[in-house]
Amino acid sequence: MKSDYQIQEDVMEEFKREPFLKASEIGVAVKNGVVTLSGQVDSYSKKAAAENAAKKVAGVKAVAEDIEIGISPSYHKNRCGNSASSAGCPEMAKEPKYNLLYLYLFLASFA
Repeated sequence: MKSDYQIQEDVMEEFKREPFLKASEIGVAVKNGVVTLSGQVDSYSKKAAAENAAKKVAGVKAVAEDIEIGISPSYHKNRCGNSASSAGCPEMAKEPKYNLLYLYLFLASFA
């Protein structure tokens, strides 16, 4: 039976095999074989890919995911140097803050 540490390492290694996943965006915690994924990615497909990658690893009993979908912190860092807050980046201060209700209403308008 694998230790939690071994499972964590295997999940992170599995992320490296997924071409569009960035391991730096997703945190991995393991307790008694239950993997918890956390972080922020910029698309649902990345969230699903992370969850599926974790499920592939031998020894994983269950996957709990707490991954948010939005503009990733690495995107802000790339646009504004090392600043991930709107105070240090005038471009970010201008960006509107969209929430899930807005997204739902926007997508519902196409139905």
